Amino acid sequence: MKCVQLLILALSVETASTLTMTLPPVDIVAGLSKEYQINHLQFHLPDLYHLPVKSLKNMLTLVMTKIGRQLPVSFAIAGEDRKASKRNELNIVISKSSRNMNNYLTSLFKQRHIGSEIWLVDVSSFTNFEKVTDALGDILQVDLDDDFFIYQFGKNNSNTAILWEVYKIHASQSNLIINRIGDWSSKKGLFINVPEKWKRRKDLKVSYHVD
Repeated sequence: MKCVQLLILALSVETASTLTMTLPPVDIVAGLSKEYQINHLQFHLPDLYHLPVKSLKNMLTLVMTKIGRQLPVSFAIAGEDRKASKRNELNIVISKSSRNMNNYLTSLFKQRHIGSEIWLVDVSSFTNFEKVTDALGDILQVDLDDDFFIYQFGKNNSNTAILWEVYKIHASQSNLIINRIGDWSSKKGLFINVPEKWKRRKDLKVSYHVD
């Protein structure tokens, strides 16, 4: 695919570092792309030097095959990703360690209302899920109708992942509502418990759980 070929030419900085970033599951990216009629993928990265270019090429090829169309792809590096998101753009945040993740999330989301933006954030680098809520609780400005998703791979296992949606009753509140909406595995794909957004949010319950 043309966009994938251009992507590989642009990212000739591939490295064999052991800190290589883990990419999101194809099924989750494809599922959100279909649901929200995504027309652009924007990756937010702490740097380019640990991006697994070959794996990314394969992932994008599979995503576009699943949704039946091509998508333009762009990248924003930490410190350069404060511009407003485009309509129908899926913002994907990838991290490689928890060491700087708090600062990275703060730089992305502090004083930024999500609004119509659509986000998918990897929180796998946090060993304790409560640290995720602590990191996002004070900085994330979301409300009831926003579309902010986080996912976490299983401990020492990138073949399984849990998907949550994150919102607040009102952006001014500090308490996040974190609702587990789906499970993914490399064998069975993605299962969404309640596919319809407003059916999931009608009781406004918090229901987070980590296996």
